Amino acid sequence: MIAEYSMGTSGCDGVIRIWNISTVRGNKDEDADFVKCDVVETLQLTGHESDVHDIRFNISGTLIASIGLDKILRIWQVCL
Repeated sequence: MIAEYSMGTSGCDGVIRIWNISTVRGNKDEDADFVKCDVVETLQLTGHESDVHDIRFNISGTLIASIGLDKILRIWQVCL
């Protein structure tokens, strides 16, 4: 089974990075499941002037809210 997910990270460089994570669950081999993950950076959002403290996705994944040390709340419209 293949599943795809998106994840966002932020940090002290002021850049928000969006990652695509694909997982493949394999068949049981010697009574142990395995999961293979491929992680690819798909998008960088720049605009904050300092550290980004927090990011949140809306439920449909089309908007991202971010807040940073620059005291600016940004709303980003994205297509994931």
